[in-house]
Amino acid sequence: MIPVLSVRDHVAACRQLETLGLKTLGLVRHGPGLMGFGTARIAVIRQGQAPAAMIPLPLDHLAFQVADVDRHLRTAQAAGARLDPQFTPDGPREIAAFFAHGMRYVFLSGPEGAPVEFCTRLGDPAPQPDGHGHLGLRAADLDAAQAGLARLAPLPVARHILPAQPRPVQVRFLAAGDLLFELFDEPPRSALGSGAWVGLLPAAALADGSFPAGPPRV
Repeated sequence: MIPVLSVRDHVAACRQLETLGLKTLGLVRHGPGLMGFGTARIAVIRQGQAPAAMIPLPLDHLAFQVADVDRHLRTAQAAGARLDPQFTPDGPREIAAFFAHGMRYVFLSGPEGAPVEFCTRLGDPAPQPDGHGHLGLRAADLDAAQAGLARLAPLPVARHILPAQPRPVQVRFLAAGDLLFELFDEPPRSALGSGAWVGLLPAAALADGSFPAGPPRV
């Protein structure tokens, strides 16, 4: 499954994603774009042009796995990327409870306010290659959110309760094939960028010519 980003100007969005470390794999000025980060892929579309095969699923953010968050941040900032002011305005943070030895992460400002996270699992003897990290899904009712993923047959991985104000935040990790979902009930911080991550596209859709996989055509 490939996450889909819906924006007003998909060409500018792809260019901005390049500053975050993604690569443009294919781009048509009046159509969709295909971006890559390591083994991960995302589709960038213009608002109102969702592919017929897309599974609608409003996501809060998209996270990519990197070997070293701090090194990636330095490279991205040198290319013009900026820290997301809502999530990590002061730089990388850590959550000790996640995974075997904790997770270090940072959010960068994505196209039109869409949050993009980069994370590293701490203490891994063999760091994972750059690619898919997780799909963040913010919901007040986690049971309902989990039920909404039923078509993907997700399997529970872990549950956490994180201290926060004004109340603790519940977090669930669910695995669905190659995808990892992070469900959490933290209240929304802002409407900025909300609704930009609109769904998932089956990888088979790349084979029907809807998304270019060759040199960019702009």
